[in-house]
Amino acid sequence: MTMRPPRGMTESAFVRSAWDALIGYERGDRHALGRLSYAQEIAVGELPLRSACVFKKVSQFLNGSAGNLLPFGSLMVAYQADGLMTWGPRLHALPVAPWTPDPLRAPWVDLYSGAPVHVIGTPDTDEEWESALEVGDRTTMIAATYVDALRQHRDGTEYKYVANNGRPATLRCGLLRRRPVFVDQSVPIGKETRFAEEAQAGVMRAEEMDTVYENIDDDPSGKEHEDALRNLQSLISALRPVPRKWLATRVRISEQMLRAIIHGHKRPGTALAQQLCTIAQAVERSGRDLIQAEKIPRRRTP
Repeated sequence: MTMRPPRGMTESAFVRSAWDALIGYERGDRHALGRLSYAQEIAVGELPLRSACVFKKVSQFLNGSAGNLLPFGSLMVAYQADGLMTWGPRLHALPVAPWTPDPLRAPWVDLYSGAPVHVIGTPDTDEEWESALEVGDRTTMIAATYVDALRQHRDGTEYKYVANNGRPATLRCGLLRRRPVFVDQSVPIGKETRFAEEAQAGVMRAEEMDTVYENIDDDPSGKEHEDALRNLQSLISALRPVPRKWLATRVRISEQMLRAIIHGHKRPGTALAQQLCTIAQAVERSGRDLIQAEKIPRRRTP
C-alpha cells in the first residue's frame, strides 16, 4: 500500500522516524513502533483523479460532500487492517473520501458501489468492540493504522527475489538472488498499461491493468467457438444497457473492443464470448443489479 505522511509531518520526517522505529524494533526494542506519535492514526493512501469517469462517479457518490474535489486532484483511500473483517451490507469495500484533517470524520464511500462506509480504528476495549460489531445500514471497516502498515512492511515478502538457496525470501534469510522465471505460455496484451495510478493506490489488482487479447491457441473455427458466438448473440441485448467501463473491466478488454463486439463489428474468441455470456446471464438473473452481478468471477489470464 502507498501512504501519505501523518498530519503535520513532511514526507522526509515521516520516513526517517519510521525507519528509526523499525531499526529499533529489530535491535530488540519491542515498543519502538508503538511509541511513534502517529502509530494509531489511520494510514491513508492517495488515489489520483486522472480518469474522467472515476471523477464523475466519485462526485456522484459523494453528492455534495466532495468539498474542494477537483479534476486531476486526489482522494484519500483507507485500507483494511490485516486479518480484521469488514462487515455489514457488503463484506468488501474500498473506501475513498475527499481530503479532511481527520480521516475518521471523512464521508467515506465505497469506490465500487458508492455505498457509505463507516471507517473506524481498531477498538481497544470490549465495549468498543461490542459497539463496533453492531450491524447497521452501513458497511463497517476497521482501517489499518500507521503501525499496522509498518509491521506489514517489516513482515512483507520480496516476491522478486528468493533466498540464496532458492527458497522463499524471509526476514532473516541472508543474501537474496533474483527469482528464476520459466516461461510456460505467452499471452498477448496491450503495449500500454491502463489504470496504473488505481493499481498503485490499491483500488485494483496489478494483473487487471493490462488489456488481454485472445490467445493464439483459441481457434476461431471450432464448433465450441461457434456455439459460444451463437449464445452470445442471443444474450447480447442484456449487455447493451450495462455500463461499458464496468463490463470492459470485468472481461479485461478495452472499451473500444467491447463496443465493436456488442455492435457486431468484431467476433470475440471462445473464452471471451463465454465470459460475456456468463455476465449477461448474471445481469439478467439479478434484474440488472450490478452489485449482485459483481459476485461472478473475473476473467483470468489463460
